[in-house]
Amino acid sequence: MNGIVSRHQLPKWMQSDFPAVYAAMNCDDGDTAEMELKPIDMDKEYARVAVAKLDEFMACMRAMSSNKAARAVCVAAAARVTEVSEAVTGSREWPKAAVDHGDF
Repeated sequence: MNGIVSRHQLPKWMQSDFPAVYAAMNCDDGDTAEMELKPIDMDKEYARVAVAKLDEFMACMRAMSSNKAARAVCVAAAARVTEVSEAVTGSREWPKAAVDHGDF
């Protein structure tokens, strides 16, 4: 498309060159259910990110050449694992997070 494009030309161009996009934009099939956003299961997303960070943690540990530094990280990691284990099993309460779910 060259020059000035009118609001009438653009839909015709979209329909001829990009019929699938045009149909999705106009909901030509009448079914808008597929167009709606599905909520994300945040537990699955957090779990995915946590496992990815554990992989990153392992890569960092393998890259360390100082055993003293690696031991210090292991002590800190063990403390975190203990805290999480206690919170998950219910023997300790999770710290209160200041998260406003209205922002998501």
